[in-house]
Amino acid sequence: GFDKKTASTDIAVYGRANEDPNFVGGSDQVHYRVNVKGHKRPFTIQAELLYSPISYNFMRDLNNDSALPLVSRFSGYYDKADKAPVMVATVKQTIR
Repeated sequence: GFDKKTASTDIAVYGRANEDPNFVGGSDQVHYRVNVKGHKRPFTIQAELLYSPISYNFMRDLNNDSALPLVSRFSGYYDKADKAPVMVATVKQTIR
C-alpha cells in the first residue's frame, strides 16, 4: 500500500490528509454526519467506491503540453476512451 511518510514529493500527501491518523497503507476511514431530525426510520445508506485511472484535472494539465507528440497522441487515445469510472466496491446498510 501507499505510505505517505515515504512518498516522494511529486505524489506526497498534503493538507489535512497528511495529519489523518487512519489514512495509511492505501486506505482511509471516512465519516459522514447526516441530520435526520424530522425523518422517520428505517434509513438505507448505500456507498460506492469508484475508480478512475486518470482524473479530469490531470488531463487538463497534461493538455497544456499538447504540442508534444506523445502528449498529443495520448490525448487522442484518451478522448476516444470510455471514461466511465469502474465500481470497485459497494455497501448497503439499513438502520432501523
